[in-house]
Amino acid sequence: MISPNDRSVLSDALTPPAGFGFDSGFISTYSLDLVTLLGLPVYLAWMASATDTEGPPEALAVIESMRRVAGRLTVFCQRARIHAPRVASPLLGLLEPMVREVTPPHGGVFHPKVWLLKFLRHDGDEAKLVLMVSSRNLTEDASWDVCLRLEGRPGKKPASANSDIKRLVHHAMKQSTKELPAARIEALNALAEDAARAEWDIPPRFENVRFHLLGAGAKRKSWLPTPPEGAWDSLGVVSPFVEGEALARLAEASRNPLFFVSRQESLQKIAVLPKGFSYKILCEQAIADVEADDKANRDLGLHAKIFVAKRGWETHLFIGSANATNAALIAGINTEFMVELVGRANAANKVGPPDALIQEHGLGPMLRDFDPD
Repeated sequence: MISPNDRSVLSDALTPPAGFGFDSGFISTYSLDLVTLLGLPVYLAWMASATDTEGPPEALAVIESMRRVAGRLTVFCQRARIHAPRVASPLLGLLEPMVREVTPPHGGVFHPKVWLLKFLRHDGDEAKLVLMVSSRNLTEDASWDVCLRLEGRPGKKPASANSDIKRLVHHAMKQSTKELPAARIEALNALAEDAARAEWDIPPRFENVRFHLLGAGAKRKSWLPTPPEGAWDSLGVVSPFVEGEALARLAEASRNPLFFVSRQESLQKIAVLPKGFSYKILCEQAIADVEADDKANRDLGLHAKIFVAKRGWETHLFIGSANATNAALIAGINTEFMVELVGRANAANKVGPPDALIQEHGLGPMLRDFDPD
């Protein structure tokens, strides 16, 4: 289902398909590291300036490409969550027009981690879209995160399943603390319309994909990963941060709570852990795996957010930004974004049941039982 050996880097999403070039992009993140962000227009500009001739492209050509990319890529983050630059560079000045801080409407935080990128064929006759829904912020953290990358293309008419992608783009624009220039508004609106009409290539073994935007309505609204009716047959959760009420509601949402993977310090704050779940944390070796390459103030440990459940013949896998906290799930004050994949649990080419996530070929080798002492 998900293997810790299946790793990727952000440049995978930024690399245009053969014969295509970057057109426009939308990125949302909770916290933002400017030096990490600088790598995006640099990489896209490098790809746009590279030629078939030997040697690197001219520096002036790359800088000019960076200016064009910066004019078509907009990044939204939580207000006051921009990290101070670790290094000084005149190129950081290119980032100012790209970045917009956001204040959510209900007093929580702007927390989605979504990338929506559009690439155009060089002759302009075809467009391709890349959507990444992640638990990872745009920072240099060395945490264990999870990400779903979808490729697609604009179709002929809007699909209701895509409506929350479009709503996220418009919500970020509306809640921006500074007004956007007309050219950026036009580019983002066009990108949102393309996403609304997108036809996505669903990952193997899954049959359907759905999107969930939380905390962006006119009124606060709770959201739990629940089936259309009744309760889950079984449920497993991975969430680095957890609070008592949300944990209790998740336990009640399943006839058979299976596992809850979190951080040691998060679970220790819960006075009484609901029965049913098998509580687990990352083993020391999983954290030590990245400590050798550690940098100052780099976050380590678990940061992935996963809800995986079974109902009848189907397994539902939820990935995104929402933790099992009251602000995200119960009070509905955080702006969050989740993607849901649905596939067969017990069929040929099956996705597998929820407990496959923590077995030998999944996260199992990285985990150990939680010990409150």
